[in-house]
Amino acid sequence: FCIDKLYSPDSSRGRLGLLELRGFEMPPHPQMALVQALLVRSLVAMFWDEPCTDPLVRWGAALHEDFLLPQGCIRDIAAVAADLRTQVEASRADLDEATRESVQAVTVAHQAKADLEVSIARRWFESEGVDAIVDINLSSAAIQINHLAERFNKVALPSASGTTRLVGEDCTPNNVSYGWNTHAFSTLAPIALLKQGKKKWFFITVDYTFGHDMQAAAEAVIREKGGEVVGSVLHPIGATDYSALLLQAQASGADVIGVVNSGQDTVSTIKQAAEFGIMAGGQTLVPFIFTIIDVDSLGLDVTEGLVAGLAFYWDQDDRTRDWSARFEEIQGRKPTYFQAAVYSSTLTYLKGVEAAGTTDGDKVVEAMKNLETIDDMFARGAKIREDGTLIHDLYLGKVKSKAESTGRWDYFEIVDTLPGDVVYQPMDRTACKLFQ
Repeated sequence: FCIDKLYSPDSSRGRLGLLELRGFEMPPHPQMALVQALLVRSLVAMFWDEPCTDPLVRWGAALHEDFLLPQGCIRDIAAVAADLRTQVEASRADLDEATRESVQAVTVAHQAKADLEVSIARRWFESEGVDAIVDINLSSAAIQINHLAERFNKVALPSASGTTRLVGEDCTPNNVSYGWNTHAFSTLAPIALLKQGKKKWFFITVDYTFGHDMQAAAEAVIREKGGEVVGSVLHPIGATDYSALLLQAQASGADVIGVVNSGQDTVSTIKQAAEFGIMAGGQTLVPFIFTIIDVDSLGLDVTEGLVAGLAFYWDQDDRTRDWSARFEEIQGRKPTYFQAAVYSSTLTYLKGVEAAGTTDGDKVVEAMKNLETIDDMFARGAKIREDGTLIHDLYLGKVKSKAESTGRWDYFEIVDTLPGDVVYQPMDRTACKLFQ
């Protein structure tokens, strides 16, 4: 828990030192609400008998990012750790026998705690002989693991974390930002939809750094390309009622409503948008962080017509279909772009090791950057830029109707493909030390 809201006592609603328990989603049913209430009462009783005397911790923005942000592809339970192992082992299976026998995969559940994620990475690098770490979910952890990789001359390949700091002020010669980042996913949908003549935008954005940064990047490209931002509203993380915000967006005359949040916030916004008939009324709804698993959870009745950026889709062509069929045989479902990126990054790393003739991290990353091209089911004709960004095509997907879908997982139609050099941010030669 944390002491969070130090309201001014001057108003009738003011509370000084309100204690908030911030580890809960809104309960989906009365039984869960009862369990939460019993837990809170138990904690109060425990601290009454044994008061907490530990010093206060100033978490700052990390409180939201590392503890409160619902993650769309969170890696903190054993089943999802098994998913990751499947992706790495699939990469291993595609190697020749001699190389395959020299590769070992290890996975761990980090419970969505950045400090635990970093602690595990340090142990792996320092004493357990791990040469590279893939995936890496939380942005604050990914930044620290970047620097650990440099310190121990290993390799970090974050593909779930999207912060651009990994290739800016926190770039190192030992990391590659592989798969997506917040700038690319902020500009992808605006560029594609502006080409369709959808020029007026309204934003519903979560009120902390992640949301602010993505909206700012989107607004910049909208104005640059001749579009207009007709309005925006902010909401706190974990909000449950979006009706007032959606009604404001609906009445704004916007062609497109950008939803800049994630996890349960995104799910709740989309559900309520469907209830208000926003997409049925002709406006385009664009969640900036959205996967095939979200469509499967919400259903086509709710998501039909929604538009989202994708880094990979299982039904693009024979290569994606063949690989996704192998994944589904093991996991019982189609992969997201996060999982496809783990496979591709692992395979590219192993090619870098082969080309470098060593597992020294800086030399392997240099060899990866020098690969003539990266071409697999995820990255098509891709290159790793000098600052460590994987530059590859991204896609705009539109959710199909029930009549258009041929069955489960046939959810998206790819309506546009944007080259990576159009959507990814320019290299920051001032911030990234590789240019200094």
